[in-house]
Amino acid sequence: MKRFYDEIGVRTLAIYVDRATRAAGSLGAVGIPTTLLIDRQGREIGRRTGPAEWDGPEAVRLIAGYAQER
Repeated sequence: MKRFYDEIGVRTLAIYVDRATRAAGSLGAVGIPTTLLIDRQGREIGRRTGPAEWDGPEAVRLIAGYAQER
């Protein structure tokens, strides 16, 4: 993962590894990648299965809207 992050320029996203392979089942993830949007209270408020352009204008507006509501 570190090499991949370095190749694409990721600097602020931590690397998490589920060595026990339990997270996907516990979270109900049906595919990879699965992204969860979690609010400050730890509740899931959004989910996307599959690739997404998270730095695109539409995604940024969506996340900013959620951040302002909470």
